[in-house]
Amino acid sequence: MEMTYRNKNRGYQQLRVWQDAIEYYCLNCRVFKTFQFELRRVGSQAIASADSVHRNIAEGYCRRSLREYLQFLNESLERKQETGGWIDSLIIKESNVAYG
Repeated sequence: MEMTYRNKNRGYQQLRVWQDAIEYYCLNCRVFKTFQFELRRVGSQAIASADSVHRNIAEGYCRRSLREYLQFLNESLERKQETGGWIDSLIIKESNVAYG
């Protein structure tokens, strides 16, 4: 007996914003994995928040109502802003480690 899946093609993967979020996550991984040991904790937080961006887009896509979908898109935007905050923190810490 063959199972059929409702969302077999995973339509969210066709969304440009989801593809950009994946690229954003991969870029964060490449940049932050090279950081010194003292900065790894902050770098891993930045990677985790960047990872949440595409995950929230995918989760929202599978919701039943437009309101829920928009809620997850807003959550995704908040995670992107959080990643920016971690990047700002890393720039400050990196300058203090390098020159302090």
